[in-house]
Amino acid sequence: MTLPAHPIQHWIDALAKGQCSSRALTELALDASTTSDQASATFILVHAEKARATADAADRMRGADVPIAPLAGVPISIKDLFNERAQVTQAVSRVLAGATAADNDFTVVRRLRAAGAVIVGRTNMTEFAYSGLGLNPHYSTPLNPWDRATGRIPGGSSSGAAVLVTDGMAVAAVATDTGGSVRIPAALWEVRTVLLAQGRHRCYSRLPQQRNKSQRISRESCTATSRVFPPLMHRRSLDNSTGLN
Repeated sequence: MTLPAHPIQHWIDALAKGQCSSRALTELALDASTTSDQASATFILVHAEKARATADAADRMRGADVPIAPLAGVPISIKDLFNERAQVTQAVSRVLAGATAADNDFTVVRRLRAAGAVIVGRTNMTEFAYSGLGLNPHYSTPLNPWDRATGRIPGGSSSGAAVLVTDGMAVAAVATDTGGSVRIPAALWEVRTVLLAQGRHRCYSRLPQQRNKSQRISRESCTATSRVFPPLMHRRSLDNSTGLN
């Protein structure tokens, strides 16, 4: 089974009303990450046990009727361009497969955790984000959902993030965009992407590329921007030249 295609706001509201549990949502996402024919080409790493533990913690907090974080229990993925504590940031390249694991989280990852999100895993991409086709010869290429029989390109470089959301392996995905990395998948099929203004996040603990690379949320609908973005926001007074930090 996979997560049904609903806007992120639908799941936030359903969790708040007790119509579903965080564990149930997370299990649907994890089930899709193992049963989908695109799973092996979409995820680089799945955090199954950590995801379940985070979901269970969110459910316990809701059951205790205490104030809860805005994204508590919502399954979200991150692109393999962002540091996660104790994980290797490969940019989906064999060259970095043996690199030292990160000792801290990238800003957005840290803020997602603080907002209660369930990080289900790290997504595939074009190697080092240097292509708009979404191809990766080392770790396979997730296929465009509009025509998988032919095997059409997904677009990229954030190919895994876009396909993952479309195929119900997460409610939302954090990705990047320099020259169209999420805009291209959005143009090729019906997946929604939203750009955060440059300078919203300091880019420490992220593999550097270009100065204009900005974080995006890739998901089924843009209706939850007022709920999703505030936990990720950085004050504008901080350094605006984020890309090479």
